[in-house]
Amino acid sequence: MEFAFKNGIRGFSQRLHEVIDQLDDTDLGLLQVLLDIAVNPDQEITFKAIGEQLAVTPKELDHILTRLEHFGLITWQADPVQVAK
Repeated sequence: MEFAFKNGIRGFSQRLHEVIDQLDDTDLGLLQVLLDIAVNPDQEITFKAIGEQLAVTPKELDHILTRLEHFGLITWQADPVQVAK
């Protein structure tokens, strides 16, 4: 999985401020994980590991990522192997 903060960190921060009241705890948990990855890009983390960390299924994680993308916070793309599953 690849992700980026939409419009850079400044744009992400501004957009987060606008929509934070619409996000649930799982959305915020995933944002925390993504921020941790951004700060430590050398750590190896998988889609599966993120799901386990958040205690969600792959389908639920996909939905949360899509939701964050819909809110204009991130862009993301699944790995080809992940899509095939």
